[in-house]
Amino acid sequence: MTDRTSRAPVRTTLLWIALALGILVLAAALWVGLRGAAAAGELRSAKTVAYTLRDQLMTGETDAATASSATLTGHTNRAVELTSDPVWRAAELVPFVGPNLVAVGHSAAAVDILAVDVAAPLIPIVQSLDLSAMAGASVDLAPLAAAAPVLSKARDAAIPARERVRAIDSAATLPFIRDAVTELTGLVESTADTVESLDRAATLLPAMLGGGEPRNYLLLVQNSAELRASGGLVGATAVLTASAGHISVTDQKSTTDFPVLAEPVLPVTPAEANLYGDKLGRYLMDVNLTPDFARSAELALAMAEPVYGRTFDGVFAIDPYVLQRVLTATGPVSVTPERVLDESNAVQVLLSDVYRDFPDPVAQDAFFAAATEAVFAAVTSDSVDPRALVSALVDGASQGRILLWSADDAEQAVLAETTLAGSLPDDEKDFVGVYLNDATGAKMGYYLSADATVDCAPASTGATHRATVTLTSAAPTDAGTSLPAYVTGYGIFGVVAGDTRTQVVVVLPVGASVLSATRGDDKLATIGTDDADRTVATIFTQVSPGESITVTVDFAAAAVDTVAATPGVSITHPKWGDVQCGRRD
Repeated sequence: MTDRTSRAPVRTTLLWIALALGILVLAAALWVGLRGAAAAGELRSAKTVAYTLRDQLMTGETDAATASSATLTGHTNRAVELTSDPVWRAAELVPFVGPNLVAVGHSAAAVDILAVDVAAPLIPIVQSLDLSAMAGASVDLAPLAAAAPVLSKARDAAIPARERVRAIDSAATLPFIRDAVTELTGLVESTADTVESLDRAATLLPAMLGGGEPRNYLLLVQNSAELRASGGLVGATAVLTASAGHISVTDQKSTTDFPVLAEPVLPVTPAEANLYGDKLGRYLMDVNLTPDFARSAELALAMAEPVYGRTFDGVFAIDPYVLQRVLTATGPVSVTPERVLDESNAVQVLLSDVYRDFPDPVAQDAFFAAATEAVFAAVTSDSVDPRALVSALVDGASQGRILLWSADDAEQAVLAETTLAGSLPDDEKDFVGVYLNDATGAKMGYYLSADATVDCAPASTGATHRATVTLTSAAPTDAGTSLPAYVTGYGIFGVVAGDTRTQVVVVLPVGASVLSATRGDDKLATIGTDDADRTVATIFTQVSPGESITVTVDFAAAAVDTVAATPGVSITHPKWGDVQCGRRD
């Protein structure tokens, strides 16, 4: 009796302790739950305000941006406060629940960094940059130079924020948490990318626009009607001069002004010869058969400097799509009394109508030169809309239609990290590129559309990844007779008039192995490597008007997280986990 009596208080004490612990756990769960819900609300509000702030900064609404910045900081500070107390930190260690709390907490911290250390400091920069000063023949370079230190600090803050959200293991979180984190990650990623681009621009532009001494660039106008890996064959050239922010275009030349070389102007490597032949070193119009624009630029300079009788500080490339987009900022321009280019017709005129209206290739070249000169004259006029111009140039650069190479090694090292470089990433092992080269010897690319997908391969293939490229010809059914022979190619390379023959180049990661490469039902492909030891599969296709053909490449690689393509190729690149595509035992 005594033993049972003595044990009763012990059991009672344990029960009270258990009850107290239970109450504490429930209280902690309620505390974390309430604060988590509040933090999620703050982050949702922060995301909305962040996008509003971005638009205000882009349009120069600095007063409104100042108010939005204060609102954004309030939301992000509160979200951090809600997700950083000791109870929350302890709950992050709890299985199942913990990964969700970590994801929310890290997202809150990253967005708070963007609000406090990135967005807020940029507002005075936007206030100091008077975009209206860009209208006219000269650009004031002083504000850009003054902005460089602030942008550098903003970049130094944005990059760690981006790395922080990239490190979040969202696969272990609940679906609604995963979706929210994905949205916030996109915001952080895009903001960091933008700040990096602005920082590079502030670093490079003052010198490259002739702030120290005049710069001369070889301007290449790529003709997308005859595809090349970087966009289109080089159809025209000119000298683009920049001096103290003043830009001018002079001394235009056609590719017919360049001699056809018996030997490559620079040594062509065995890998290049295997993939593209030696003509990329002998014909100016073929220097960009390779997707590496830095290599194309070196070859183009070696050919152009003797013809122009001068040295150049770099190479600048554009295409008709850029010219058309720029016309949204300049308004229509007259090339001839009968022909006016505007934002709706420039591509059609330059890539199609010109061949109908000017059968003589010399007359075509003269029209291209006049069009380029007219657009550049409009860009440097007082009537240009500077904000629309900046938007047009940003769009062109993001689409890979504006390319730039600098002969200055330090500048090129900075450019190499941007889309302007048009270069294959030397240190990116998980890169896939899809590139198109015309093999018709004609201007049928205007009618060709291309869709590319890089995704996980079906398990039955034994591969990890699959790249598909579908080419479709929208040429008229009677193209062989209704289109000018200059457009269809005269059958020079054995292609039926109206058909379009294309070399499809699929660049795969270093060490990737191709298990299957097919064109429709044909297993016809050449597998090789480029000079960086990347695996490259090349397949030639031929499509008739109204038809489509698909190239499929199944390959084994550790992962794929970066995809690039010839401008105009529509890319689908689903986001997947490396493990999901990486296990095909």
